[in-house]
Amino acid sequence: PAASPAATERPSTTDERLRRVRERKQSIERDVARLRGQERSLLADVERLELEVRLRSEQLRETQLVLHRASEQMDATLRRVRELDASVAQARPQLAARARALYKMGELSYVRMFLSVERPADMLRGYRFVRSLARRDREKMAALRTNLAALSATRDDLEKKTRETLALRADLDRTRRSLEG
Repeated sequence: PAASPAATERPSTTDERLRRVRERKQSIERDVARLRGQERSLLADVERLELEVRLRSEQLRETQLVLHRASEQMDATLRRVRELDASVAQARPQLAARARALYKMGELSYVRMFLSVERPADMLRGYRFVRSLARRDREKMAALRTNLAALSATRDDLEKKTRETLALRADLDRTRRSLEG
């Protein structure tokens, strides 16, 4: 028996429908694959952003700790400056008074003190006294010079720490803004 024209149309209609269904299925599979790729990309972006937030938070904590340490160092340096200032302020009038007294006695002031001893038996004691006095004067002058040098170095250090602290504060502000962003 020969196939009827309706029977031959049916398979072609069915074939056509099957083809369209397969095309739609492939289109949907492509869309699903594309969306999965976007989903992975979005998840990766979210994860990256979370990591950046954690990184900025750690940078913020680190900068805060460094700033705190720098502040403590500045406080210690400032205390040292005050101590040295007080030491220098105390030593200057004493040394100035001693220098005026020696100036009034003339160039050979220590020799004159030594020779002012009335009895020859007191010469050795006078010599020790003058030697002790001269040594003490030298020590006081050396201490004053040392304190002045230390004061200058400490002030320089304080200026440096101040600049570092200002830079750290600016870095802290940048990190905070970045974290907020």
